[in-house]
Amino acid sequence: MTTPVVNEQFDTDFKTLNNDLAAYDKAVQARTDARNAYMSELGKIDSIEDPMKQMLALMVLLCVYAMAMYESDIGVYGTSLAVQGDITQCGNDLENITNSDDTTVGSSGSLAEVCEGLDEMLDLLSPENPDPTIRHAIDPTACDMLYNNLLTIRQDIYYAGDSEAHQKYNPTQVQTPPDSGPRTYHFEVVNDGGSSKYMTSYGEMQDDMSTQGDPKQANEAAKLKTDAFSTNTSTTQSTQAASQELISQLSTQMKSLQGFVTSGFKSMLEIERSATQNMSK
Repeated sequence: MTTPVVNEQFDTDFKTLNNDLAAYDKAVQARTDARNAYMSELGKIDSIEDPMKQMLALMVLLCVYAMAMYESDIGVYGTSLAVQGDITQCGNDLENITNSDDTTVGSSGSLAEVCEGLDEMLDLLSPENPDPTIRHAIDPTACDMLYNNLLTIRQDIYYAGDSEAHQKYNPTQVQTPPDSGPRTYHFEVVNDGGSSKYMTSYGEMQDDMSTQGDPKQANEAAKLKTDAFSTNTSTTQSTQAASQELISQLSTQMKSLQGFVTSGFKSMLEIERSATQNMSK
């Protein structure tokens, strides 16, 4: 028997994910504040009668308030990018546990740990989650894809000892799996020291993959979880690429605005200098 895998890494990364979700919420509020400040200053410009003062106010609007809006937009997409990276890392943590040769049976084994980690991820990504932050930080469609793939992995494990709130993620129990034909699930978390006609650890899956006839369909179980994890990694990589592209576009627009404002201030100085010279003649 090998030492059970401890999912401390997942716990750490899941906490980071929740911290970054809180940071995303703050970034969204900062963006709202920046936009409100911009609109407030914009409304004041029409009441300025002096053309030069009005032009100066417009330059200040662009230099200070418009730039703040761009910075807040980048802040939102930057924290969104962090959340997406956290989702990827949490998935990697769980997949690493499933690749272990741990043969510990029961609540202290890696099979139970993966169930509990998946439960937390599913609660977060669920369409029924009353907190919409995760679906704003990533994308509702991407969230659904991530949720469904993780649910596929979770429903390949029957865990009678899971918490009451998470029993909904269990597959329908089949006490005696068929001797041939597809199984509705491949794993069961049994009581410590117990046994099952299903695989009871990921170490058992590793061993059974080379067993003649593969009676517990270990190769099918391995493919199911590998495909689901891989699809989720591809999904988060796509959302990260989209966020990075938006940040790049915003940065380019900020540079263009900076150039425009600089030219505007130079023009104003030239106009003022010319007017002063004309007055002194």
